[in-house]
Amino acid sequence: MSVYKLRPHHLLCIGFFEGKGYDDGFTANMARVVGLLAEDGSEVELTRSADLICAACPNDLNGCCTSTDKVRRYDSAVMDLCGLREGEVYTARELFDKTRERTILSGRLGEVCGDCCWADICRGKTYNA
Repeated sequence: MSVYKLRPHHLLCIGFFEGKGYDDGFTANMARVVGLLAEDGSEVELTRSADLICAACPNDLNGCCTSTDKVRRYDSAVMDLCGLREGEVYTARELFDKTRERTILSGRLGEVCGDCCWADICRGKTYNA
Protein backbone atom coordinates (compact mmCIF):
# COMPACT_ATOMS: atom_id res chain seq x y z
CA MET A 1 0.00 0.00 0.00
CA SER A 2 1.21 3.51 -0.78
CA VAL A 3 2.02 6.28 1.66
CA TYR A 4 0.15 9.45 0.66
CA LYS A 5 1.49 12.94 1.41
CA LEU A 6 -1.10 15.19 2.99
CA ARG A 7 -1.18 18.64 4.58
CA PRO A 8 -2.45 18.38 8.17
CA HIS A 9 -5.38 20.78 7.66
CA HIS A 10 -6.60 18.65 4.76
CA LEU A 11 -7.59 16.06 7.37
CA LEU A 12 -10.40 18.47 8.19
CA CYS A 13 -11.31 19.17 4.57
CA ILE A 14 -11.62 15.45 3.85
CA GLY A 15 -13.93 14.87 6.80
CA PHE A 16 -16.33 17.58 5.67
CA PHE A 17 -16.11 16.99 1.91
CA GLU A 18 -19.52 16.72 0.29
CA GLY A 19 -18.77 16.74 -3.42
CA LYS A 20 -18.27 20.48 -3.83
CA GLY A 21 -15.10 22.30 -4.79
CA TYR A 22 -13.47 25.06 -6.75
CA ASP A 23 -14.23 23.33 -10.07
CA ASP A 24 -14.99 19.88 -11.51
CA GLY A 25 -11.31 18.88 -11.68
CA PHE A 26 -10.71 19.78 -8.05
CA THR A 27 -13.89 18.01 -6.92
CA ALA A 28 -13.01 14.82 -8.83
CA ASN A 29 -9.49 14.81 -7.38
CA MET A 30 -10.80 15.38 -3.87
CA ALA A 31 -13.24 12.47 -4.24
CA ARG A 32 -10.37 10.29 -5.46
CA VAL A 33 -8.20 11.21 -2.46
CA VAL A 34 -11.09 10.59 -0.04
CA GLY A 35 -11.47 7.13 -1.59
CA LEU A 36 -7.76 6.33 -1.36
CA LEU A 37 -7.63 7.28 2.31
CA ALA A 38 -10.76 5.29 3.13
CA GLU A 39 -8.96 2.06 2.23
CA ASP A 40 -8.06 -0.08 5.25
CA GLY A 41 -4.49 0.50 6.38
CA SER A 42 -3.84 3.50 4.14
CA GLU A 43 -0.93 5.56 5.41
CA VAL A 44 -0.26 9.28 5.37
CA GLU A 45 2.96 11.25 5.64
CA LEU A 46 2.26 14.74 6.91
CA THR A 47 3.74 17.61 4.92
CA ARG A 48 3.48 21.37 5.00
CA SER A 49 4.00 21.48 1.25
CA ALA A 50 1.74 20.84 -1.71
CA ASP A 51 0.05 17.44 -1.48
CA LEU A 52 -2.42 15.23 -3.36
CA ILE A 53 -5.26 17.68 -2.85
CA CYS A 54 -3.23 20.75 -3.79
CA ALA A 55 -2.35 19.13 -7.12
CA ALA A 56 -5.79 20.03 -8.51
CA CYS A 57 -6.39 23.26 -6.61
CA PRO A 58 -6.59 26.49 -8.62
CA ASN A 59 -4.73 28.24 -5.78
CA ASP A 60 -1.66 26.04 -6.40
CA LEU A 61 0.86 27.78 -8.62
CA ASN A 62 3.78 25.47 -9.39
CA GLY A 63 3.65 23.86 -5.97
CA CYS A 64 3.08 27.09 -4.04
CA CYS A 65 -0.26 28.08 -2.56
CA THR A 66 -1.51 31.59 -3.17
CA SER A 67 -2.73 31.49 0.46
CA THR A 68 0.53 30.21 1.93
CA ASP A 69 0.39 32.08 5.25
CA LYS A 70 -3.19 31.01 5.92
CA VAL A 71 -2.69 27.31 5.09
CA ARG A 72 0.53 27.18 7.12
CA ARG A 73 -1.41 28.56 10.08
CA TYR A 74 -4.11 25.91 9.58
CA ASP A 75 -1.47 23.16 9.32
CA SER A 76 0.30 24.32 12.48
CA ALA A 77 -2.95 24.50 14.43
CA VAL A 78 -3.95 20.95 13.47
CA MET A 79 -0.49 19.61 14.27
CA ASP A 80 -0.38 21.38 17.64
CA LEU A 81 -3.89 20.34 18.71
CA CYS A 82 -3.41 16.74 17.59
CA GLY A 83 0.21 16.26 18.68
CA LEU A 84 1.39 15.46 15.15
CA ARG A 85 4.75 15.96 13.41
CA GLU A 86 5.63 16.82 9.85
CA GLY A 87 7.36 13.98 8.03
CA GLU A 88 5.89 11.30 10.31
CA VAL A 89 3.82 8.49 8.82
CA TYR A 90 0.50 7.60 10.42
CA THR A 91 -2.43 5.47 9.41
CA ALA A 92 -5.18 7.58 7.92
CA ARG A 93 -7.58 6.18 10.51
CA GLU A 94 -5.34 7.33 13.38
CA LEU A 95 -5.14 10.84 11.91
CA PHE A 96 -8.88 11.13 11.32
CA ASP A 97 -9.63 9.88 14.84
CA LYS A 98 -7.21 12.38 16.44
CA THR A 99 -8.57 15.19 14.30
CA ARG A 100 -12.17 14.36 15.25
CA GLU A 101 -11.39 14.14 18.95
CA ARG A 102 -9.01 17.05 19.39
CA THR A 103 -10.39 19.53 16.88
CA ILE A 104 -14.04 18.74 16.19
CA LEU A 105 -15.30 17.24 19.46
CA SER A 106 -13.25 19.69 21.52
CA GLY A 107 -15.06 22.56 19.78
CA ARG A 108 -11.87 24.08 18.36
CA LEU A 109 -12.58 23.90 14.63
CA GLY A 110 -13.23 27.64 14.41
CA GLU A 111 -9.84 28.36 15.97
CA VAL A 112 -8.12 26.28 13.31
CA CYS A 113 -9.82 27.40 10.13
CA GLY A 114 -12.77 29.65 10.95
CA ASP A 115 -11.69 32.14 8.28
CA CYS A 116 -11.60 29.53 5.49
CA CYS A 117 -13.81 30.22 2.46
CA TRP A 118 -15.40 26.76 2.95
CA ALA A 119 -16.08 27.20 6.71
CA ASP A 120 -19.83 27.64 6.20
CA ILE A 121 -20.03 24.12 4.75
CA CYS A 122 -18.28 22.66 7.79
CA ARG A 123 -20.19 24.48 10.54
CA GLY A 124 -22.87 22.31 12.04
CA LYS A 125 -21.99 19.38 9.79
CA THR A 126 -20.90 15.92 10.91
CA TYR A 127 -17.23 15.08 10.43
CA ASN A 128 -17.32 11.96 8.25
CA ALA A 129 -13.75 10.74 8.05
